Amino acid sequence: MNDSGSQAADYFSDVRAIEKAFGISDTYSYDSVYPEFETYSVLGGETLKQILMALLVVFLVVLFVTVSLQATLIVTFVVVLVNLYVATLT
Repeated sequence: MNDSGSQAADYFSDVRAIEKAFGISDTYSYDSVYPEFETYSVLGGETLKQILMALLVVFLVVLFVTVSLQATLIVTFVVVLVNLYVATLT
């Protein structure tokens, strides 16, 4: 079963493909819901990128503060577990 987010992303990519194939070059259609559709199409990749950058920052800050690789790995692992737990709640 498709959710509305994936349907919106599919619709938006189809509209862009039709514009590219049949439209005037360097022109694009616009509707008030297109920004929302664009959000659905980039949300997964952007979320993953932000989570990975946050984990890297946590790793570096804890390593700087504790100067212990073992403690840093434990704290980073706990943060990963918390992120996984929160992701399963939604």
